[in-house]
Amino acid sequence: METRITNYDAARTALALCASVDEVKAIRDKAKAIELYARQRDDKEMASWVCEIHLRACVRIGELSCGLETKERARTDLHPTSGKQSKRATLAAAGISTSTAHRYEQMANHAHSLEEYVATTKAAGNVPSEEC
Repeated sequence: METRITNYDAARTALALCASVDEVKAIRDKAKAIELYARQRDDKEMASWVCEIHLRACVRIGELSCGLETKERARTDLHPTSGKQSKRATLAAAGISTSTAHRYEQMANHAHSLEEYVATTKAAGNVPSEEC
């Protein structure tokens, strides 16, 4: 049990430190795989924790996506001076569609609601499946 809490806290910290969409997507994908495994093992507590990490990763992707330059402000290829890619190119390189990024941006804009949602869901002993 103590190991799970330590790993959960480490995952939350890792998400907060991520600076690129690629890094967060890797954590999101791992969390999804572990969540599916926990569900197969009928480990509701672990599935709930990992689902929360997955949701937090989605919010973090939304936060990072909001900060990316759109096509109007950036060229689709690399800028000669800044080296920045456009939002579409960055998301495509990470394997995230613009519609998914938009949904994650909306989640990020309502992150306080996400906190309440996760707390309510965990208190009820339910593991959200659609959002995960």
